[in-house]
Amino acid sequence: MNGPPGSVLVTHSNPPKRGGNHALAVDPVSRRGLKKGENQPLLCAIHKQLHANAPFPYVSISDVFQTLQSGGKGAVASRVFAQHPTPLPFPCGLANHANFCFINAILQVLLFMPPFAQLCLSAIGEEKGCPTLAMLGKWMADYWKKNGGRGALPPPRLPFTRSGPSGRTLDGAAQEDAQEFLQRFLEEIQTELIGLERRFAKEKGEAPTPSPANAKKAEGEEGSGRGWTVVKGGEQLFIRRHVDKEGNSRLLDAIFGGTLESHLKGKHRQQNHALVTVERFFSLPVDVGFAMECSIEEALERTLRTERIYDSVRGKDLKKTLLFDELPQILLLHLRRWVVTAEGELVKLENTVRFKRTLTIPSSLCGGSQPNRHARAYRLLSVVAHRGMATTRGHYVTFLVSHAADPFHVTPNPEVPRNGVKKGKSRDTPEGAPSEAKLRHPPNDNHVLLCNDMKISLSTWSEMERECVYFLVYQKKES
Repeated sequence: MNGPPGSVLVTHSNPPKRGGNHALAVDPVSRRGLKKGENQPLLCAIHKQLHANAPFPYVSISDVFQTLQSGGKGAVASRVFAQHPTPLPFPCGLANHANFCFINAILQVLLFMPPFAQLCLSAIGEEKGCPTLAMLGKWMADYWKKNGGRGALPPPRLPFTRSGPSGRTLDGAAQEDAQEFLQRFLEEIQTELIGLERRFAKEKGEAPTPSPANAKKAEGEEGSGRGWTVVKGGEQLFIRRHVDKEGNSRLLDAIFGGTLESHLKGKHRQQNHALVTVERFFSLPVDVGFAMECSIEEALERTLRTERIYDSVRGKDLKKTLLFDELPQILLLHLRRWVVTAEGELVKLENTVRFKRTLTIPSSLCGGSQPNRHARAYRLLSVVAHRGMATTRGHYVTFLVSHAADPFHVTPNPEVPRNGVKKGKSRDTPEGAPSEAKLRHPPNDNHVLLCNDMKISLSTWSEMERECVYFLVYQKKES
């Protein structure tokens, strides 16, 4: 049964309620050129794929939000979304009729990111409140319906790519930066989700529950006005949290939301005082220009290193240290490949960055509650590489490391005879949904899948390492 890494099937144990805004009731796939009667089996197949891997029975985005709300600040966020697809989906080529490679590369990353794909699919029925996410969810359903077949799918015409506050468009008319596209995309999604979450909360007659970071802020600032003071290891830390004027989205924070602590020492007359500013991030820029070759762990240590800065007002040196406060479920590491020379020229760094299939954030880089080793462990999902030397030219490609099936390696399923009816078929299998006659397999440890616009091919790990890596995408290991 094919389908995207989406949300959960409505089964006999949790049937849809009458009048409820459920995915099967609103029939969100009815306008995608599908044959009559095909909607329900297809959508069921889509929702079925992560049924065994998500603890909550989502059908719509309001269900996801209510689960987060009911969990309060107690960290159900880390368990809300499904972690991996079953069976593994096949990748599909994406058409590039202009300069869409920067969009295509990021879309392949998002498609094989189970928590985010699940969020997109749950938003299909929210075209008015969340048009970008709903459009992407519908397009994802088309992608999975194609099932890795021949031909390429055109990328979606997302609303935010056509115009922006700066007047620039990201519509493929010119080559653009993949990082800028992803940043604009997440900002647009957050704006839409904030409005949607406020509407959900208003309909329930309650105030939106703050995200974990804002919940801490609300507790700490009670009676202090600007921040709060804690004592840690003999140091007095005065903590202030940076809060966006528009607020944060609980839904997006549950997937991408991480926070950094910036410790500044030397401003206070007492040696044991430090000012700590906590800021949120979705994508973390990582310095790589300090050596011709380094590991991603060394690059993180360099990025979050302690540095001395000069306070011209007080005429004294200050010590600044960056630390991870909260680690996100999906960790986006953006390698800083572009630098400005002394002559003002923008050049690309071709430094080699080594990485593995797993990443454990060093405890020395973590502040706050100092998470245990398992809470700091990630696995690599995908890699985006940039080919070429110029900012206005070049080409982006994506390597899929996890959550994707190798289209060049399928074997017959012994449980499915020629009539296509699987032996011992579960009652939860959607009526009319096709059986999986072929077993899907991930690439072996020495191989990855290369998505180069329309072309999907098998590549080796060593070939990927020789590319100029621009983005590393990690997902927290399952607990």
